[in-house]
Amino acid sequence: MRRMFIVHLGALLFSTVLAAASAMEGLPEASETNRSQAIRSSEEGMSITTAEGIVLEGLIAQPALDGPQGADTTHPIVILVHEFGRDRDSLRKLTDAFLRAGVAVALFDQRGHGASRIRKVDRREYIYTFPVIPSEEFKLAVEDMRLLLDSLDGVSGIDAERTAIVGVREGALVAAQAAGRFPEIDALVLIDTVVSTKGLDAARGLSRYGGRPALLVHSAFPSSIEISRALADYGTGERTLRRIDKYESGHLLFADDAESLAWITAWVGDKLEMKTKKASRR
Repeated sequence: MRRMFIVHLGALLFSTVLAAASAMEGLPEASETNRSQAIRSSEEGMSITTAEGIVLEGLIAQPALDGPQGADTTHPIVILVHEFGRDRDSLRKLTDAFLRAGVAVALFDQRGHGASRIRKVDRREYIYTFPVIPSEEFKLAVEDMRLLLDSLDGVSGIDAERTAIVGVREGALVAAQAAGRFPEIDALVLIDTVVSTKGLDAARGLSRYGGRPALLVHSAFPSSIEISRALADYGTGERTLRRIDKYESGHLLFADDAESLAWITAWVGDKLEMKTKKASRR
């Protein structure tokens, strides 16, 4: 009798698992629309064409406005710059964290990545699924940030007077040099920065960035710690060092870490809010 009960129980559990799996198979995958609705945001695709004719593809995502429809409400914005060999999808969780914090996001594929193709490349010039991109193209990535900043002016719902930029690994090199060159960038976050490469130098960018605030995020790897500590000596403004206690690199360092996402977005939000308060005192 006991044996029959066990057999029946096993069959019942197996059929329950099958039923659940069948139900899940029938469910639609989470779409961009569903994701945006879940965090009360909106997204609009945007393309930027460079002087060489390269089309940079991306989007502007904005939190839902809490005021009445048509109210004169705007959001600060952060530009996210992904690492080389990835694309904008690698920063989706960081994008969502900023939207929940009330900060709009400009998220683009860097030239030669994702949908922002630079030219047709022979298959032999690929590493995995990404093309081997000439060094001179990376130097132009900073100029692409200038185009992106210009494109933010006049975008409905965006306060371009409160702008931050966040870069990951090689994207941090692009972000640092862009921040050093373009004074409208109010706050800078460098995550898991790498050493200077392909003509990009974070130290030079931080020196020119001057007295504006910067957050330097590093992993538990000794090399990541060393790079962040060295960069903290450049420039005259506030330099905050934070460690994520993981042996990961790039977007994997923070993508599934809600606590890290929270303090990164909070730091940016605080710096952009401080600018608003300073402006109101004038």
